[in-house]
Amino acid sequence: MRVLVVGLINVVAATLVAAPAAAVPDTGCVLRTPVQDVASVTRLPAALAAALPPIADIGAPFNSTDSVLDPSLPFRRLIRAGHHGDDWFLWYEHGGLAYYWQVVVAHVDGDRVTTLADAGTISDTLCAVTDGAMAGRVPPYPDGAWESGSF
Repeated sequence: MRVLVVGLINVVAATLVAAPAAAVPDTGCVLRTPVQDVASVTRLPAALAAALPPIADIGAPFNSTDSVLDPSLPFRRLIRAGHHGDDWFLWYEHGGLAYYWQVVVAHVDGDRVTTLADAGTISDTLCAVTDGAMAGRVPPYPDGAWESGSF
């Protein structure tokens, strides 16, 4: 019985977290830190790419909900990525039971990846989290974002 109750609570929580259908992140926002954008997951450093789950490239098909139409597709899709020196950021859509956006900021030193920030959001805080992490002020995460447990 307890498992059923916990399961129902998780379903209700995920439903409340889901982004509105019309929600669109501001992917063109100007970061305070000058960055070099990259347009594909294949342009990420090997160590960072190896630390990530499968992610579709910008605009490519992915499973945006838990209603899986193609099991070969990932549940994540790149929105924007780039770097300032060895500090990299990735923004991606996170599908499945609850749809949201995720921000990962990491320092890459050869084969070593150090996570500086890892946050989920359904509000437009992608630039704020990225700028804050690159400046050493995030976490704590701004209102509208939460710490994510994994990429």
